[in-house]
Amino acid sequence: AAAAFLEANDKKTLKTMSATQETVEEFMQLYTIQKKMYDPMTADVDTNVSDEEAAQKKISYVFFNKTKTQDAEGNSVDTTDEQKAEIKKQAEEVLAQAKESGDFDAAAQTAEKTVNTGTYGSDDTLYDTLIKEAADQLDEGQFADLIETDTGYYLVRLDSKFDQEATDTKKESIVSQRKSEAYS
Repeated sequence: AAAAFLEANDKKTLKTMSATQETVEEFMQLYTIQKKMYDPMTADVDTNVSDEEAAQKKISYVFFNKTKTQDAEGNSVDTTDEQKAEIKKQAEEVLAQAKESGDFDAAAQTAEKTVNTGTYGSDDTLYDTLIKEAADQLDEGQFADLIETDTGYYLVRLDSKFDQEATDTKKESIVSQRKSEAYS
């Protein structure tokens, strides 16, 4: 198999991979051992993950960056205090419009912003703690007050207190992590 691999690739590719008969054989041996040992080494892993353990909430949000803006030439420059105040005012206006109309996308478009969506659970670090804390206080469809972080302003709406699809994905991730830890 190693010889067939070496014959199937040109010299440039083999040199880039540092592939020799010896290294390819060793890789194939180690890979085979890994494949054969993974299942027995992870067989006792608990694959039951409760909805509560993996629960994911879904939010929609818009971010207004207050640290950088673009000048006339399109270069990124630091914002002035006056610009920061204008950015905050714009964010507040979009939030007020979204709350009034209920159409987050349309409100964001007035400021040439896009509504992003995401999910998070109790142990995730993807979103700033302030965002998660604000979203945790909301009922589905409600907007949080303007959230200010070091980098900007967030408008946040809670879309779902329990997102089944994201929760199922998180369950798979938890089981995969458990298996990886057991294997390691």
